[in-house]
Amino acid sequence: MKLEDIQDEWSTDCKIDKTELSTESLNIPVLHNKYLKILMPEALLLKKLKLHHQTLERDKFEYYTGKMCEDDMEERGWAPFQHKLLKQNVPQYIAGDNEIISALLTIAEQQEKVECIREIIRSINTRSFNIGNAIKWEQFINGINVA
Repeated sequence: MKLEDIQDEWSTDCKIDKTELSTESLNIPVLHNKYLKILMPEALLLKKLKLHHQTLERDKFEYYTGKMCEDDMEERGWAPFQHKLLKQNVPQYIAGDNEIISALLTIAEQQEKVECIREIIRSINTRSFNIGNAIKWEQFINGINVA
């Protein structure tokens, strides 16, 4: 699911109907469940992306240090690296590698998506407090004194 899709869903779901506060209160577990179901696969995908990045970084280390065999390079579609690097310069090449940068950008996008969903769930968790305040405010406005 795209981040924009999640944000669009939340734009609809975040609204509280002031005329149906009891229904809105009863809907909290439904919303919580909905976004928890969205969060779980997205969080798992984030973990997979991080593990893929670790593997890619190891492979790039072997590639830039000349320790990767030709079969592995061919399998990945990488041309043999023609330069000899000092071991201290290898991290710079890895950090500047387009595949590494792409993997890091994918991870960053996924982290933003997971954090957005977690923020939505936190908002849902405080929803009953907000509904309770709305009820108290209506009682105050209408002159109902509830201790």
